[in-house]
Amino acid sequence: MERLKHLFMKPRGKTGAPARLWAGLVVPVGLWILCGNVTAAQGVTVESMLVPPSQAIISNQSISVTVIFKNPGSKVARFSFPNEVIFELTRGEQQTRLPAVWMAAPVKHELFLTPGAFSEQQFSIPVPAVVSGYARLKMIDPPSNTVILEIANSGENVSGEDRPEPPPPGGETKLEAMESKIRPYLANLSFYDSNYFLAGADPKKSKFQLSFKYRLFREHSLLSERSAILQGMHLAYTQTSYWDLKSDSAPFEDTSYKPELFFVSPSFDLKLPWLYTANAQIGAQHESNGRGGDASRSTNILYFKPIFMFAGKSEDAGIMIAPRFMVYVGNDVKTNPDLPDYRGYVDLEIKTGLLEGFILDTHFRYGEKGGSAQFDLSYPLTELLGSNVDLYFYTQYYIGYAESLLHYDRKESALRFGFSIAR
Repeated sequence: MERLKHLFMKPRGKTGAPARLWAGLVVPVGLWILCGNVTAAQGVTVESMLVPPSQAIISNQSISVTVIFKNPGSKVARFSFPNEVIFELTRGEQQTRLPAVWMAAPVKHELFLTPGAFSEQQFSIPVPAVVSGYARLKMIDPPSNTVILEIANSGENVSGEDRPEPPPPGGETKLEAMESKIRPYLANLSFYDSNYFLAGADPKKSKFQLSFKYRLFREHSLLSERSAILQGMHLAYTQTSYWDLKSDSAPFEDTSYKPELFFVSPSFDLKLPWLYTANAQIGAQHESNGRGGDASRSTNILYFKPIFMFAGKSEDAGIMIAPRFMVYVGNDVKTNPDLPDYRGYVDLEIKTGLLEGFILDTHFRYGEKGGSAQFDLSYPLTELLGSNVDLYFYTQYYIGYAESLLHYDRKESALRFGFSIAR
């Protein structure tokens, strides 16, 4: 149950405070990199290649895979594996991390490779019961290449001449493959918040949202390996537009532009029952509606967001609890001086459901002027249309204050229906 991506759109709101806000984060991080992290351990890069399994792959059973580790350098390489080797299985948007079992573990999980030498290691990986069809598998740490698997439901016959041919890597056409070469940094781009288009039960209250994030530093680069902070640094952009589809000209009532800089920590091992992962997100966000005069609205926040995700052993269902604690910085004192009284200082997100079924995402806020709540319910249309359409059916209900910046001091409610490409 993971999530999204950047767009560099500059809002037309007031400037000055946002610039100071970004500088306040960038300067300390830069000093930390230069002064506090220059003693990284020297080592030799070890390449790892995942070999596709030759046996039939059945859901709810374990498979054996081979990984070839090679020393391409001119010095002897000593490589220490983490205590738990993790593989990642991806099917559509569903990403599942699978702990691997060594088939014949090396002593102390270490490898010593002379220049040009290689070593084959085998791992046993459990295939989740809920996964079938084509999926992608890769080793996370150390990183490996990605291989395509065809996973059959328990009891299916996956052998014979009628077995379908696997798609090309990534399911790409030649044009898409060339585009990925022209734009190699797209691997750093992903969804951030929900992306949807929703028509209101009252068409005057329709709404759509685009949200993306971009990893600033390549995941396995030299700088990222030296610094856990750099690995988690992201730029994000979210745009939320309120669309009056009832009027003849279908004008936009208001739009919020939200560029953001944030850091997501590595997972914490809190050893709590059913805890899948615990992380912390720290960020700075500017928000404005890009308008002038009396209709202008803008604010900035610094926030801290602990994230706790609980899941069962099959990882096909779970619950995420993520309160966001906010501090307002440079809030516009002319046009929205009392915005914190309506939005409050805490946004509590609780998200629960099934990976391939209904997911309910809720947000609760409370300010001095009253409370607000948003309920987002989504369901994959692939389950209804035979895996032909990669969309979610999406329903949203909002009640309270400050959904939009323009009318932040009005208590409103809205029921909306539509579709989403990311939830």
